[in-house]
Amino acid sequence: MEFQVSPECDGALHRLVAEGVSPWLSGVGRETTATGRLARLIAESGIRGACTDVAGMAPIVAGSGYYDQQLADLAARGRVPGRP
Repeated sequence: MEFQVSPECDGALHRLVAEGVSPWLSGVGRETTATGRLARLIAESGIRGACTDVAGMAPIVAGSGYYDQQLADLAARGRVPGRP
C-alpha cells in the first residue's frame, strides 16, 4: 500500500506540527517501513508516528509479499493464526 501526501495536506501537516500536533499515519504495514516510505513521510511531510489496528491487518498482509517468509516459517512450525 503506497501512501501519498498531497501538497495541500503536506502544508497542513507542517502547520499542525508547528502548533505542537503530532500527526500519525494509520494502517501501516511492513512494506511502508521496509521500503523507507515511512521514513520519507516523517522527513518530508510532518508525520510523527505510525500505527496499525490489528483487526485491519488481514488486508495488509494479504496484499503484500513482505509477510510471506514469516508466515511460511510459522506454518512450518505448526503455528495457527490467533494462537500463541
